[in-house]
Amino acid sequence: MKITIVTPTYKRAGYLDAAILSVLGQAGDFSIEYIVQDGGSGSDVLDVLRKWDTDIKSGKFVPRCCGIEFKYVVEKDRGMYDALNKGFAGTSGDVMAWINSDDMYHPYAFATIARIYEQFPDVDWLTGIPNSYNFYGGRGGRDIFPDAYSRRFIEKGYYDVKYLK
Repeated sequence: MKITIVTPTYKRAGYLDAAILSVLGQAGDFSIEYIVQDGGSGSDVLDVLRKWDTDIKSGKFVPRCCGIEFKYVVEKDRGMYDALNKGFAGTSGDVMAWINSDDMYHPYAFATIARIYEQFPDVDWLTGIPNSYNFYGGRGGRDIFPDAYSRRFIEKGYYDVKYLK
């Protein structure tokens, strides 16, 4: 399974390393296609991206999954959603998601996703419960999952596609 992740960024060098590591540090039986789409931030962001590119290509960064394709693109965009569209253009993952440049994935998040899709191949969409972290990486709390996606509503079948027509 190939998991494609896109990170749109613009002038967010302070958190970018942690976001990238949270993607590329995932361990499991899958490969990662990772694109960082930068809107023209400048040298601080470019330094971070070049370092990751060099470390991956040289073998200094050792993947804990089946393989990593890392690419970064620097070009002007019309905001986050334009950057996401540009980032996803031409990707080939079985699963696709994005992470903002100041966010992090939990360790083993991708292994969990791969296991779910392996066991339930008809699943089209997954989400998690967001958590808040402070600048030092410490968990600051858990965001409340909206009632609209409550377990009770899911169990009652409110999201069945027959109701979407």
